[in-house]
Amino acid sequence: MNDALTKLFASHETQIHPAVHRWLSEPSRVHRTVSGKRLQVLSPGRINPHHDGPDFLDAAILLDSVVLVGSIEFDKQRSLWVAHHHTTNARYQSVVLHVVLESDTDRDDLPEALVVPADELLNVIETPMPSEPNTTLDEIQGYALLRLLRLSAQHAEYYRNRTIREGFAYSVRTFLEQYAKKRRRPTYAAERLDYLLGRVAESEHVQFLEAIVGGQVLVVVQRLAELTRTPIADEGQH
Repeated sequence: MNDALTKLFASHETQIHPAVHRWLSEPSRVHRTVSGKRLQVLSPGRINPHHDGPDFLDAAILLDSVVLVGSIEFDKQRSLWVAHHHTTNARYQSVVLHVVLESDTDRDDLPEALVVPADELLNVIETPMPSEPNTTLDEIQGYALLRLLRLSAQHAEYYRNRTIREGFAYSVRTFLEQYAKKRRRPTYAAERLDYLLGRVAESEHVQFLEAIVGGQVLVVVQRLAELTRTPIADEGQH
């Protein structure tokens, strides 16, 4: 056991919670779970002040290509999930991620687990927090998460019983149909819109979706930022 891990094990878990929350608050970071799945924490949620259930509530994660919303639990060791009787406690049925300092069991009937590097977590603890918490950022993150969930449910219907390319083309067509109904909008000829739809299936955007579904390791936030500047066809040039 290294020095950082020794110090963390000597601390009470509740003292570590704020640091774990800060460490998880980087949505562009790509992790690997104990089982080898690709993970991004879209939102670490909020710290549970009552200590009568999971440590972080209303969290959202991207596990491989699936968005999961629920709670996150932190324990020093993965085996404590069983020792603390979380399996039989209804409050913990919402847990989508178990964050631990040490994975000390190979059981495959436990929640998806993520090991926090002790050195990184100790560095977070030793880095002073800003004098005033940024509540505005938390509020924005919360609103963004609600919008993400609503749009995720909507787009899930676009892809139901369709391939990725078919689903993406359908979502673009739906957007353009709604766009055409707006009164105040730039006017585009129907031919140009048809040309755009014809290019959708071969665009970088659909390749990005296929890469996610195929399990490729991507920095999703960075790639999304690049794609917002990448035209599907020639839109924005006229």
